[in-house]
Amino acid sequence: APCSVERLAVPELRWLRRYAHVPRQLLFALVAAAHLWLHHRRHPPALVIIHSHPLAALLAPVLKRLLGCRLLMVMHGDINDRPSGTYDPRLTWWYRVNTSPAYRRSDAILALSPYMARLAVAGGAHPERIHLVPNAVDPADIGLGGDLLEDAADPYRILFIGRWEANKGIDLLLAAFIQLASHL
Repeated sequence: APCSVERLAVPELRWLRRYAHVPRQLLFALVAAAHLWLHHRRHPPALVIIHSHPLAALLAPVLKRLLGCRLLMVMHGDINDRPSGTYDPRLTWWYRVNTSPAYRRSDAILALSPYMARLAVAGGAHPERIHLVPNAVDPADIGLGGDLLEDAADPYRILFIGRWEANKGIDLLLAAFIQLASHL
């Protein structure tokens, strides 16, 4: 009940085969930005959670300047830490071009380890914006507070932007918000 889901239609671009990833991400960013502007500009979310360096880099200007949202990026990796040849060179270029802007434009970055936090700082993230939250650890257990939404209007509106895939943990995110909503 406290959560709603809005799925955005983005063309598959299957005809591009293995080269579809970058054009699909660009299309997704455009569709998401247009949707946010058209449907959420009057009541923007307090926080937008993004699970992708390119999406964070591309959507940050719309989210922050036009809608006044705060941006939290979940970091599970860094392209500069991948062995050479892991991805197609064009895909590697795409991630490299967007990684540093994503770090600089995010209000907060969730890093899964101290090593990942160091990679974020090396990529341009402000150290005070990085929050270490290892998987399966309650942030309160490691001394992290909830100051990111301290100035947000009540009730909180939080938005997750990412692909609807099991490995993104959206089911856990929704369950956590439902559990949190029962305590507010």
